[in-house]
Amino acid sequence: MLAEFPPIELTEKHATVRKRTIRIGEQLDDQSRRKLSVRGLIGSALGKMARR
Repeated sequence: MLAEFPPIELTEKHATVRKRTIRIGEQLDDQSRRKLSVRGLIGSALGKMARR
């Protein structure tokens, strides 16, 4: 005998999950760019200080 289960309602649609995933990826890209630019600024500032 097989039990019948009611269909499970999804709380989120595929498109919503996809959009959120894309948004998180964009935020991570932005964070990486900011970290790299800060490191570049620090490196150039240290280089200028060493030349003095």
